[in-house]
Amino acid sequence: MPSAAAIYQQYSDEVAHLATITIETGVDPGDDNYGPAALVDDNPAKVAKINSVTGAWQFAYPAKKPVAIVGLIHADFDAGADVVIQGDDAADWVTPAFEAAITIPAWLGSGTGAWPVNPWLDLTEAAGYDAAGWQYYRLLVTANSQNLQLGQVWFGSEIRRLSPNLHWGFTERSQKRTIANETSYGVQTIYTRGTTEWRLEASGEFGATLQAALEAQWADVDGTAYPWLFVPDGLVNRCYLVRWAELIRAERHIFSQQIGQELVIRELARGLRPGV
Repeated sequence: MPSAAAIYQQYSDEVAHLATITIETGVDPGDDNYGPAALVDDNPAKVAKINSVTGAWQFAYPAKKPVAIVGLIHADFDAGADVVIQGDDAADWVTPAFEAAITIPAWLGSGTGAWPVNPWLDLTEAAGYDAAGWQYYRLLVTANSQNLQLGQVWFGSEIRRLSPNLHWGFTERSQKRTIANETSYGVQTIYTRGTTEWRLEASGEFGATLQAALEAQWADVDGTAYPWLFVPDGLVNRCYLVRWAELIRAERHIFSQQIGQELVIRELARGLRPGV
C-alpha cells in the first residue's frame, strides 16, 4: 500500500548495473562515452544517449532478477512523456508479460533555466508485478520532443522505508550555482551555471529496529563512498540519487528503545541540464 514514509536504498540493492545493457530501439550515438554503460556509472552528469525521439534500453540478465523500485535520474524526457518499464522472460516486446507507465513530472523553471525532476515508480503496486522479477527489462520512451538523454537508471531489488518517518521540521535546500562579477560600485553581472543541487537535513527517533537497518545501510554504502536512491515522500513523484554528506555517523540514545539520528544527505551533482 502506498505510504508517505520516505524510501531509502542500499547501494547493493541496485541491480541495473548487473545487467547487459543495450540500445534495443533507436539510433546508437556511436560514441561509447554516451553508450548504455553511462546509465550505471554512478555519474548522472554524464548522460547516456539515443539519437532519436523514440528509443529503448534493454537490460538482460542470465536469470530472473527482482526489481521493486525504478528511479530515473536526470533525463530530458518531456513532462507527461510516454515512458514505460517492461518485463519479460523472452524479450518479447510486442506483448511483454509486464508493463507499467512511469509518470514524468513537470520540469522546474522554464527556458534554458528549466531543470528536470527525477521520477520513480514502485513496481510492487503495478498490475502484473511478479516478485520473482523478469530475465529482461526494457525502458521505452516514445515520441519525446528531442533525442533521448538519461543520466542514471536505478533498479532497486527491494523497498526500504523510514518507519517511523522523519520528524516534521526537516530542511530541504536547493542551490543554484552562479558566477558573479561585481564592480567597485556594487553593480553585479551574474552568469548562471545552469545547474541545481539538493540537500536534506533531517532527524528522527527511529527505534532499535530501524536504527539497526540504518547502521547496516551506512556500512553498505561505505559512509560517503557510494550513492543510493532516496525518496523524501513516498506519495510524491520525486527522487534523488544521493550520498551521505558527512563522514561521521552519530546516534543519539534517548531511552533504551528510542534512538535518534541526524540525517544529512546531498544529491550527486548532475552537471548541466540534459537535452537542448
